[in-house]
Amino acid sequence: MPAAITYTLEFDGNGATSGATVSVGATYGVTATFTANGFKKTGHTFVGWQAHRASDDKWFYINASGVTAWFPLNKQSAGYNLHTFNNKATMTTGTKVDGDVITLYARWVSAAYTIQFDGNGATSGETAPVAATYGVAAVFTANGFKKTGSVFTGWQAHRASDDKWFYSNASSATGWFLLGEQPAGYNLHTFKDKATMTTGTQINGDTITLYAQWASVDYMIQFDGNGETSGETAPVAATYGVAAKFTANGFIKTGYTFAGWQAHRASDDKWFYINASGSTGWFELGEQSAGYNLHTFKDKATMSTGTKINGDTITLHVQWA
Repeated sequence: MPAAITYTLEFDGNGATSGATVSVGATYGVTATFTANGFKKTGHTFVGWQAHRASDDKWFYINASGVTAWFPLNKQSAGYNLHTFNNKATMTTGTKVDGDVITLYARWVSAAYTIQFDGNGATSGETAPVAATYGVAAVFTANGFKKTGSVFTGWQAHRASDDKWFYSNASSATGWFLLGEQPAGYNLHTFKDKATMTTGTQINGDTITLYAQWASVDYMIQFDGNGETSGETAPVAATYGVAAKFTANGFIKTGYTFAGWQAHRASDDKWFYINASGSTGWFELGEQSAGYNLHTFKDKATMSTGTKINGDTITLHVQWA
């Protein structure tokens, strides 16, 4: 009886960043089961093994009909491609050369994932998702959501695969943690609009959802008599995005007629202007764009988007004719 032909199945991490996979002693004609993959590669998913035989420097190929053969690399017959064995696959007739070695090289694919956006109570708009790859900087789509009475302040990130949220601390150290289970000193991180993410997840097919963060903007509209001789006009509490109606003018100036209001914003020392086409803008006094003039609001007019600065004050100055 002829002697058994024995050979070794070895495993190569092929760029793995950690782990090991134990070799297997095999015998020609006897089914040998591959050791389960023990390698890991940061930002990649293991997809299988490709086989190389030392004795003749050939690789294992397969065609669409399932026919297999060993060929030198890139010198295979037409219609053949390198075969990728599944994890814990088997091999029965790897080589007829006693003492041969077949090396199985791990195959990796970069983790591809989706960054999607949630308006988190938005009243209108949408923001398109982004296809991302681990290790490659993905730029967030500019926020397209709006929420009445609020200003967008950024995004907070949740990862589907492990139900974790992205946190940071005062030293800019970051990490993913279950909500409310972060280490001391860490807080949910708020990404800026159009920020980037490079290493969101190592899980292929994962989803990271960015939740819009909103801040209510409350400001005050106050009224200045601008030389009045009597009367008063009560201030109005306003919220960004919500129409606030001006208090009816209560000022009087002897010998003059009330002609409206002109608006000044305290936070940036700007005034409200308009052009002939009805376009409006806030400019420093006398530094407006060409064609713009100070806008005069009518009595009991409204203002919806006076300022995005919480606690700001807009003063309406009476105009007299």
